[in-house]
Amino acid sequence: MATFTSASPFPETPIGAPIGRAIESITNSGGIESAAGDTSAALPRPAIPSPQESEALKPQKQYSSNQAGEPSTQSPSSTSSTVDFGACRNNPSGAAAEGVVIDRFNFCRHYYSKCILYGIAGEILGVLDWRVTEVGRGASSNLDGNEALISAEMTEFKTSGFYNDSSRLTIYLGTNAKQGQKACYVKGALNPITNTVAQWKANGLLGWSILNDENLGTDNEKIVNCMWSIYNRSAPYLETWTNWATVPFQDIRFDHAIYLPQRMGAVFSRVIPVMRYSRTDPRVKGVAEHIYTAFTNPNSTLPARTDNGTKTIPGNFKATTPSLITRLYPQDNPIAQQAYRDNRAEVSRACAPLPHKPDEECDEFPFASTWEGAGRGDGNFSVQYVDGTQNGNAGTDLGIWYGSERIIHNDKFAVEILP
Repeated sequence: MATFTSASPFPETPIGAPIGRAIESITNSGGIESAAGDTSAALPRPAIPSPQESEALKPQKQYSSNQAGEPSTQSPSSTSSTVDFGACRNNPSGAAAEGVVIDRFNFCRHYYSKCILYGIAGEILGVLDWRVTEVGRGASSNLDGNEALISAEMTEFKTSGFYNDSSRLTIYLGTNAKQGQKACYVKGALNPITNTVAQWKANGLLGWSILNDENLGTDNEKIVNCMWSIYNRSAPYLETWTNWATVPFQDIRFDHAIYLPQRMGAVFSRVIPVMRYSRTDPRVKGVAEHIYTAFTNPNSTLPARTDNGTKTIPGNFKATTPSLITRLYPQDNPIAQQAYRDNRAEVSRACAPLPHKPDEECDEFPFASTWEGAGRGDGNFSVQYVDGTQNGNAGTDLGIWYGSERIIHNDKFAVEILP
């Protein structure tokens, strides 16, 4: 038997046709044959990626985020907190093999699966087709912040040959974590679950809760890097089971950051969050203009580099190659505390000789709450006096955004300046 997945519906696979010709047709249509799968008695789980593989999985050009308090317009969840599989299926990006992380709290993926039973002569004896829609929801709450929710809907079942409504299909959510297999786990659901095709047709909805063991987490934030994937295997008749098949795993990061308003949380980590300010927002206009200048004309900003070199100020989401900055939480450790003090001290030195009005405050970028701040010593920063109220508003917005997006110590992010 062979199992395939595809972003698009599969071509028809007639009973009696040669399996080789069918595989060629499926491959040409974009279908991918699943790996051999796990034939052991143990249930499958995602493999721990090597350091090189982990680096390759880090977000590149996939940037998405919300402003503090702004609901996502692409979220696969409705305002009533009911999973909306239709919204996911209507998102073209969700058809990618790895799905799409819409924002740090919403994930979407949809694909087609096909199982083919073939005989010893290579002729097709039976076919099972169905569609899968996966929706994931993170959390940021003192009540359920250690719980991520994964939901799936299976639709559009078709059978032929030895596959029929009495055939069985097993679905299983497998998890693993860099901190150990027990660091994250599935709770409160029958897992795996086996039904006949007729039963799945009648009710193709599934839901799981993924939890973490904070005692196995790392760093002060008790981080657990959890990997998950939905597996399937089928039996057209009796105990003639296929091997387990799956799609690429996805990541959820659990943390217990006591310095965030919601101390526990779970976010989909393959996305870079973006903090946004607008140059036309009267609340933060001066700060937005300052950062805009730092991005678009860095050499015009103060202070000038002492070595007369060209300034390259990081954090620009709109750069040809978006650059990132890194959150610094001073109380995390003595090194972080000193780096924050260095940022503040260098900003004070740079601002001291600059003229300003009584109601103005010195604004700096990159933020003092980042490792790339003025104290880094490379001269790639900018200071400017701006309206004090606007400066305070911008700082408040940044703090709220850190909390709402769960930006913890050493998290990467970018900044975008809107018109």
